Amino acid sequence: MTPAKQFAVLATVLAAGLLTAGALLADHPMWLLLLPGVALLVWSLMSPYRCLLLLLFCFPIERFGTIPTPWFAIKLFQILAALTLLALLFERAFHGATPPRRFIRDPILACYLAFLVANFISFAVSGNPDDMRAIVHYLMFWLIALLAVLLVRTPEQLQGAVRILALSGALASLFGILQFAGFLMGMETGIQETQMAYTTGASEALRVTSLFFDANVFASFLCLVLPLGLAAGQAARNNIERAAAATGVLAMLVALAFTQSRSGFFGVAAGCIAFLFAQRRFVAMGRVLLVAALIFAAGWAALSLYGSKWYSPEIFLHRALAVQQGVTDRTEAWKQILEGFYDNPIFGVGPAQATNWAVYIPNWQSNWSFSNWRIVAHNNFLDVAVGAGLLGLVPFVLFVATLCWRAWRNARSAPPESAAWDLGVFAALVSVLVNSLSMTTLMYPFLWTLAGLVVSSAEMHRLAAPQLAPALSAPTAHLAEVRP
Repeated sequence: MTPAKQFAVLATVLAAGLLTAGALLADHPMWLLLLPGVALLVWSLMSPYRCLLLLLFCFPIERFGTIPTPWFAIKLFQILAALTLLALLFERAFHGATPPRRFIRDPILACYLAFLVANFISFAVSGNPDDMRAIVHYLMFWLIALLAVLLVRTPEQLQGAVRILALSGALASLFGILQFAGFLMGMETGIQETQMAYTTGASEALRVTSLFFDANVFASFLCLVLPLGLAAGQAARNNIERAAAATGVLAMLVALAFTQSRSGFFGVAAGCIAFLFAQRRFVAMGRVLLVAALIFAAGWAALSLYGSKWYSPEIFLHRALAVQQGVTDRTEAWKQILEGFYDNPIFGVGPAQATNWAVYIPNWQSNWSFSNWRIVAHNNFLDVAVGAGLLGLVPFVLFVATLCWRAWRNARSAPPESAAWDLGVFAALVSVLVNSLSMTTLMYPFLWTLAGLVVSSAEMHRLAAPQLAPALSAPTAHLAEVRP
């Protein structure tokens, strides 16, 4: 055992002893829950890639463990991003150099860098200190994307990243289902009670938030992870893995119904359709369609049996199809928000989302009821246009367009044994982008993490191409021989 591993084992045992003694002396047995957390953290810090997996797994943990600051709340995954960077620097310092990866030369990361620069310029013009909130988030997501490029170097590592995100989504969905079950038993579980619009009119509704603060954000996270769960099911090697993946996708579908999010519904639907039609063979397409139909039928049956009066399948469909009300409200808000873009078309009003242009949406002109004046545009592209102007919108559009093209090319050019993972990343990208047309998700790492995985996969394909060329030409090499 190396000295580093000996130190890790000793530190784990010492921490476990201290936590156990403190829990017993202070009569707080809940402290014992920290023991597996400490062991998991020590295990992850021994490898930067493991730390990246832990970072991806902790995306949903928003309601617990956040550290408030004057600008924003520091979330657990942000702390883990810094720890991942430290683990990577430690590995580079003590374990020698690793194969170089391309950064600025990649058009996706270059467009993201131009988007960052545009936001800094917009901040310099606006002079609003609150703009630093958005810029710090963008820098953090830039770091996460770069960590994904640096640490996901092989198809097996891409598989691990996709699986851990799917697992995170399944566990967050299970927590949301338990949240609803606790509410039915009379417990205070933090479930949202609000007025919702349906095709039959407005009525009281429940919205599950799971580990997030908001049901729409939880649905946006499901847009990221549900297509990845389909990819895990397609790439499963045995019946146990297939059953686990199907169970996870089923839990995500039920949790999506519990959020009652229309943008989440259309995002997931678009992602599933993209995953279906991106298949290379009709046999695979038929298999995916059959499995998706079975999972959907199981979800419909689960809602019919256990959804009670709040979440029957009919109620979910009435909510999902109440499109006219959502389009009317958002269109009215978008018209008013665009006044900020007309006033500042080049540099925008500042990248702090809608904070600076709340004056353009007075409450008496809008159907929306605001709990505070910090509002968002409910559209990523509109948020960027008004916040950073054309200076930020142009690189952001180029970033999204290039990202979609590269993700599609990865899905079509991947070898058969690893094609499912690239298909899952492409479908997740489609799902996240469709959801972002009526939701603002710029302050969450969903889109930016997919960018890192797409760049990493493209780099793997580029490095593998010279190795495949000789292997493909070897069977015909004997034709060039000259025989007497």
